[in-house]
Amino acid sequence: MHNTRFTPGWLAKELGQDWKKFSKVKEYNCKRKHNKTKHKSFDTSIMELADDIAYGVHDLEDGIALGFINRQKFSEWLDYDSEIPNCSNKTNWDILKPLLEKEFCCKKENLLKSLFGNPQCRKWAIGQTVGYFIRSVTIKEKIGFYHPLFRYRAKFESKEIKYVLITLKEAVKALVIDLPGVQQLEQKIVTELFHAFSTDYKRLLETDSVHRIDDGEDKYRVICDYIAGMTDDYAVKRYKQLFMPSAGSIFDKL
Repeated sequence: MHNTRFTPGWLAKELGQDWKKFSKVKEYNCKRKHNKTKHKSFDTSIMELADDIAYGVHDLEDGIALGFINRQKFSEWLDYDSEIPNCSNKTNWDILKPLLEKEFCCKKENLLKSLFGNPQCRKWAIGQTVGYFIRSVTIKEKIGFYHPLFRYRAKFESKEIKYVLITLKEAVKALVIDLPGVQQLEQKIVTELFHAFSTDYKRLLETDSVHRIDDGEDKYRVICDYIAGMTDDYAVKRYKQLFMPSAGSIFDKL
């Protein structure tokens, strides 16, 4: 049975002129794969910050715990000049100074000892870092909107804090994601999941995705959207469920 369908435009009617401004898209930028909207709703801004913090901090934790990142590699990488726009005259260590000052007594050694000590020390360091970012979030007002959902944004207090998080994300990218072995494994998982879903989408996709295809949307576009929405952990579990059944039960929670 299909989900209830709402009348097209029902949300826009409730939001008046705010919706026309909110739905505008930024001009095309050839450096990006997709256009982005000019504005974000309040809840979207919160979700994006939470996602960025999780990616930048917890992926760093996972990289250390799994042995991809060791103390020497991390320390050496942080001595490199930053590749972040507007920060080219600073090292990655320099950009992390606001974090060091707030949570690690201004000392690099405190951060390194905590991250690369025992699991309890690492958990403490990760908790301090996540807390630092959460405490650095403020609510700002966007002039020109009436509805609170569009008028307010969750943002970091300063660009310096934003750059700290970007630097941690860049560390994960450079020291884990860009490794040839990781790239090859990710490509294998995504390719084989796509092939499996394409072959038998009615049995393997979630109900909402099946309905989209049955309602006339392009099957391959829906499958791409579905895979793109997976977390790394979920994709790996789904791959094991389909292609490595001996690794666990079909009733294991994903």
